[in-house]
Amino acid sequence: NGSTRGTRGKEEAQDYRYFPEPDLPPLVIDDSFIRAVEKDLPELPWEKRERFQVEWGLSSEDASTLSERLDLAEFLEETVAHGAGRGSAANWVKTEVLRILNETGIETDALPFTPRSLGALLAKVDEGSLSNTAARGVLEVMGREGLGLEEAMRKAGIVPGGVKGDLLTEAVREVLQGHPEETALVLSGSDSSGKKRKYLQGLVMREIKGQALVGDVSAAIDRELDLMKGFRE
Repeated sequence: NGSTRGTRGKEEAQDYRYFPEPDLPPLVIDDSFIRAVEKDLPELPWEKRERFQVEWGLSSEDASTLSERLDLAEFLEETVAHGAGRGSAANWVKTEVLRILNETGIETDALPFTPRSLGALLAKVDEGSLSNTAARGVLEVMGREGLGLEEAMRKAGIVPGGVKGDLLTEAVREVLQGHPEETALVLSGSDSSGKKRKYLQGLVMREIKGQALVGDVSAAIDRELDLMKGFRE
């Protein structure tokens, strides 16, 4: 009849852009489909952080630092898979590895050492055949020259267990005599936390450049302390 009439308002209508598509059937997503999709999802950062805290026993701060970067978290987990203890691996990745990454601006896949070699190095620390001081020296050589673990140890002049017997005893005596205050606290039984004892042991390790078994150093310190107690009595 020549007239025009409005059929539907758009600009303010609630259903503007939201109306059923007549050519598409209803999409039904059941619980089994959702569970299957969730199962195929990779571990999310907050899930990894929680696992590091609950299963690995890491602090909230360490777990957050080590889980916020996927490459760093994967490097850590591979290091553990190759022999390192969870605690020591987390500590070294958080400090030594992260320091190198920050200083050089490289990514983990460009590091001059692999999780395998770092894991093997930390396994020696965990078993007591290499001190932390010596291990840091080896890691420095590995990082600087791109050598494998055994080559780096030879280059650094590190021979685990190489210092023993009279050489070790002499090193222990020098440390104890050079630190009378700490030694006196240990002898008097006032070192209940064991911090002074660990401090003295660390000094011995530094003196011999980590080239003795941790157990041998501890036993040598015990022997010298017993002798000193005997003289006092």
